[in-house]
Amino acid sequence: MKHSIFLNKKNWCKYNLDGNTLYYKGFKRNNIDTFLKKIIKIKSLKEATKYFNYLGENFAIILKKKKEVFAATDKIRSFPLLYYYNNKKFFLFEDYQSIKKVGFDKIIDKRQLLFFSLSGYTLDEGTLYKNIKQINQGSAIHFFKGKISKLQYYTFTKKIIKRKSLLESKLNNINEKIILKLINSSNNKHIVIPLSAGYDSRFVLSGLKKYGYKNIITFSYGRVKNREAKIAETLSSTLEIPWHFIPYTNKKLKKIINSEEHKNYEAFSDSLTSIHFPQDFMAIKYLSEKNIIPKDSIIVNGQSGDYISGNHLPKIDYKKNTTKERLITFYILKHYSIWGYYYLKNQEKLFNLISAYVQTKMNNICKQSLYRIYENLEFTNRQCKYVINGQRLYEFFDYEWRLPLWDSLYLDFWDTVPIEEKLNQKLYKQTLHNTNWCGVWNNIPINPINSFSFEISVLRLFLKGIFLFAGKKAWYSFEYKYLNYFIHPLCGYAQWDYTKIIKDKRKPKNSLSYEVDKYLKAKNINWENLI
Repeated sequence: MKHSIFLNKKNWCKYNLDGNTLYYKGFKRNNIDTFLKKIIKIKSLKEATKYFNYLGENFAIILKKKKEVFAATDKIRSFPLLYYYNNKKFFLFEDYQSIKKVGFDKIIDKRQLLFFSLSGYTLDEGTLYKNIKQINQGSAIHFFKGKISKLQYYTFTKKIIKRKSLLESKLNNINEKIILKLINSSNNKHIVIPLSAGYDSRFVLSGLKKYGYKNIITFSYGRVKNREAKIAETLSSTLEIPWHFIPYTNKKLKKIINSEEHKNYEAFSDSLTSIHFPQDFMAIKYLSEKNIIPKDSIIVNGQSGDYISGNHLPKIDYKKNTTKERLITFYILKHYSIWGYYYLKNQEKLFNLISAYVQTKMNNICKQSLYRIYENLEFTNRQCKYVINGQRLYEFFDYEWRLPLWDSLYLDFWDTVPIEEKLNQKLYKQTLHNTNWCGVWNNIPINPINSFSFEISVLRLFLKGIFLFAGKKAWYSFEYKYLNYFIHPLCGYAQWDYTKIIKDKRKPKNSLSYEVDKYLKAKNINWENLI
């Protein structure tokens, strides 16, 4: 059976040896050739996994031999790899635009369409099309003699550490190590940090400053005078780091989103498993065009410290007999409700599908660790698809990137932390405040309740007074429907018509609802009639 590989050629290294071809994508440079030559000679998936730790934190790898293909992704699926397979052909690719002109059966997977239309991403290895699958995070595949074998080489199965004093000392040590790894891999290039008022980007910035890294630039973006940007400016000024602000308006953003360049970015980011990451295109474009950041800069954001340290875990009683069902219900409500009307219509169906998925994929999770169900669901689906897909933006503008808070050391450590220390990010926050790197953790605000400017906050307060007797629910409904278009901190609704938004009966949750609708309709998928 014929097998082909379609890559966009961007940032891939190609090696040929004895008639075999190996493709590598990643940031590891030192001694990489030695290990790639060894991988070229492998004969099984299990043999290949022995070398993955030498390929760096972020990689994708493809080995094409005369009659077989091996392919693998790293622990977080930093670079997407997908494959098409039926009885007549097999091909491997990284984005939809690479195969648009290739003839294949575009049979919609209605089950995956349901997940995608209500969340913005698919479930597990599925894509929008039945014959196309992704290679999941921490997984490898082998295509040989018309058959595909799969191996998941990385899972969350570490033993829980119960001694709090040991956890704190280990976390301090690992925090230092991941910052030093970032420094060592950056080779004195400029590290550019999208800086918010939250914990994660502050962690990266204060860590780099503490350990003496010199070439740092920070930036923030959004509506003028938004509170997050003000805090980020104060933080950068305190640490004597250059900071830039890129102001967003609905008019500016709409023009950029409708440009040919943005359409090219959307296509570049399309792996059939999630929508593109929409929010910082305008900022990166501005910084690049104005030569504010050098061409060889490395962009380092704080994703996804809040998830990995426990902030996404629901605050429920984990000792009850109904814990599993409650976790699944909470997960569905949080992640499959971007269209309220269709969420309610499919609520029971979603519960049954996700429950069956959990039963098949996570049946080995013990009763004392049921919270791992929620972590695994979000990690495999939202984090490793939608969130990680945000790095495509940096690649589109030809910048390297790093994700220190997705480092293997962090993944492995947080897998050992008991739930009591994860809820509300207890251990993470206490450790950061106690170590107080560069003295910026206890005197500069973190995560304000909202990021509105003073003027917008006053307007909201006045309008909330009108709804004093109607209640919170009525106020939030009014705000989401009628005000968000004008006050959204990142101008998220800019590209859509205001009158259509306020007349929409489908109960959109946020601006991502419309991004999903736009994405599916661009593929001529009439999703509302299919789910």
